[in-house]
Amino acid sequence: MLVFDTLSAVVQRGAQVLARLPSSPARVVGLVAGPFGVHFTMHQAAQVAHRDSDTLSFVNAVRLLCHAIPDFQSSIVDDHPARWLRLLNDVLPFRLPTRDNRSNPRVVKRQRSTFDVKRPWQHLPPLPLRPFRQSVILL
Repeated sequence: MLVFDTLSAVVQRGAQVLARLPSSPARVVGLVAGPFGVHFTMHQAAQVAHRDSDTLSFVNAVRLLCHAIPDFQSSIVDDHPARWLRLLNDVLPFRLPTRDNRSNPRVVKRQRSTFDVKRPWQHLPPLPLRPFRQSVILL
């Protein structure tokens, strides 16, 4: 995720990146918790429609949430359940396209063995000279 990539960049590059990050701890918590809130919204929308949440578009869910937050802030608390259901129903139409089936894998891994490859003369072992009962001696 972008947030964790940003935080790992802070650890790697130090103060140079740290100066560009939000200064208050609440903003950092918001950066980390934001994607989880979007996934929660997608999960709730999928449960309403009895679908898999992996089929919904994350980017469009973020856009809808960005438009819905001011509506939630400007409305009274009694309207929130109805607005929440409308938001969940707005998230549902934005589905991810089906993935193409790959007929050709990117890499063909060849199996390698530590043993040498059989040579043509090794494919047909020599036939026994005597019958089985004469070849095996039981003591």
